[in-house]
Amino acid sequence: MLGKVRDFIENNDMLAEGDKVVLGVSGGADSVALLLIMKELAGHFGVTLSAVHVNHGLRGSESDRDEAFTKELCERLGVPLEIYHEDVAGVSEKEGISLEEAGRRVRYAAFEKTAARIGANRIAVAHHMDDNAETVLFRIVRGTGLKGLAGMHPVRKLAGGISLIRPFLEVGRSEIEEWLAAKEQPFCTDSTNLDDEYSRNIIRNSVVPELENINSGACENICALAKAAAAAEDYLTRAADEQYGGLVEFGRTENVMLVRIPRHREPVLFERILRNTLFKVAKHEKDITSTHIRLLSELADKQTGSRLSLPYGVIAEKSYDCIMLKREADDSARSYPGLEEQVFPKERLENGPVKVDFPGYGSFTFELLKSSECIFSKDDYTKFFNYDKILDNPVLRTVRETDTIVISPDGGRKTVKKLFSDLKTDKETRALIPVIAEGSNVLWIPGVRTGENRRIDEKTEVILKITWR
Repeated sequence: MLGKVRDFIENNDMLAEGDKVVLGVSGGADSVALLLIMKELAGHFGVTLSAVHVNHGLRGSESDRDEAFTKELCERLGVPLEIYHEDVAGVSEKEGISLEEAGRRVRYAAFEKTAARIGANRIAVAHHMDDNAETVLFRIVRGTGLKGLAGMHPVRKLAGGISLIRPFLEVGRSEIEEWLAAKEQPFCTDSTNLDDEYSRNIIRNSVVPELENINSGACENICALAKAAAAAEDYLTRAADEQYGGLVEFGRTENVMLVRIPRHREPVLFERILRNTLFKVAKHEKDITSTHIRLLSELADKQTGSRLSLPYGVIAEKSYDCIMLKREADDSARSYPGLEEQVFPKERLENGPVKVDFPGYGSFTFELLKSSECIFSKDDYTKFFNYDKILDNPVLRTVRETDTIVISPDGGRKTVKKLFSDLKTDKETRALIPVIAEGSNVLWIPGVRTGENRRIDEKTEVILKITWR
């Protein structure tokens, strides 16, 4: 098994000489084997090791036994150990999450805290092939897409330049226990692993054994499928970023993002952009299912103002040709000050195009062109105006109460407030939308409509071209 793990580490570029590795050690079979094997391989890879044990305080004397066992083992091996005592039950109650999820959160927080303190750049955990297969099955039952089907990754980037590594992903549970038995190395058994009150334990103790009765290689085959799904997911994600990545804009805070809806889109790739954007706004991936992504995608075809509630307090709203995602728990997006007004007098534009960023909506480029040199575009993101007829300096800003827009060739006007009201756009959303105006006369509300009274005609000499990206 030692050679198998060494090859897996090398094939996945998990370690490099000089790395500092934090090992998660619970005292169970898997983590004990990880500690022993990493100790044997440390010299080969030129890395230094530290260990972290988290006492969850849930199993009384059994938890204390695991802590004492882990402490003695690390001392015998000469591996520095940090021990954390955490109130997992309290975290579960406070956060409204399961004990299982609360335990996972406090463990990883402890791993990352230690890694940051000692300057480690790797965190190693003992997830193995059976864990991966169980995870895939669990996600399938709860509802997942290709990303969830891909299971656990050998290497995952965390914050602060730290990587989470899983050296045992191609090793089965039985291999680990046989290896420990051959070395006569004891380990602790967590009694809660036998408690079928936990959904994952039902899969581990009942579902997987039945699948292995059908085919003894069930776990291995599930993991092979996960590996193929991961490769397909990586390819589709790259393709989605190439085609649609430019449609995504950060909003005015980190809790708001917008995805522009292309007129012609490939559903599979567009859904990936929506999914990845949702992950960033929610700051979580767990509990976000394929059903959530499908409903989010369907929002693109609904009318402006349509809303969808998603996990972690995220609200998605259709806003003209965009889908806005924001975390409802954070109202900072609504109170964020408006964009500083940008004025474009002729002298500012005479030296060439001027580009201005508008948080949450992308960027706008203003330029003056002679009618003879203008190449017209019919896309919705480029507009042309008769600069000869513009009476005041064009301004990029947010909406004002006094704004009006000409809606018919004969000069008929409507207040922008009434226009938004007709479109059932709430006040908070209106406050975030940019307009290009001259005084109170609105030339263009991007994604909504263009004013009729500054259009180009045969007498136009100077053209104002505005591009929205």
